[in-house]
Amino acid sequence: MSQQALLRLQDHFNNEIILDAFTPRQGDDTAIVKPESIIEVCKFLKMDEELDFKMLVSVTCVDRLLLPEPTPRFEVVYHLLSVTKNKRVRLKVRVDEAKPEVDTVTSVWRTANWWERHIWDMYGVKFKGHPDLKRLYLY
Repeated sequence: MSQQALLRLQDHFNNEIILDAFTPRQGDDTAIVKPESIIEVCKFLKMDEELDFKMLVSVTCVDRLLLPEPTPRFEVVYHLLSVTKNKRVRLKVRVDEAKPEVDTVTSVWRTANWWERHIWDMYGVKFKGHPDLKRLYLY
């Protein structure tokens, strides 16, 4: 993918919301987003006509407990797809272990509902504003 999505994000948000943006040697272009800004960034990526990231492919979580870098413990990862442009982008939100929560993106993509419930159940990361944050697997 060209870095169009990353460049548009950095231009639109003036690097105040995007903590880092990079293209790995393999994989999707990636932006690390401030937790309090995830909804705003997702809405922009979905509604911007040049980008058109209408599909949330998946949301997952990474437990960074054993990594040597002194970063927050959890990383919520959003994989987005633009069907019309045939492009992908990845958003990461780092969440502290002391207060593991981030805003829900169910208002942007309804499919986030199940993914966020899965993460809540398996990792304990709470999604503020989620319409029905109940466990899927564990009692």
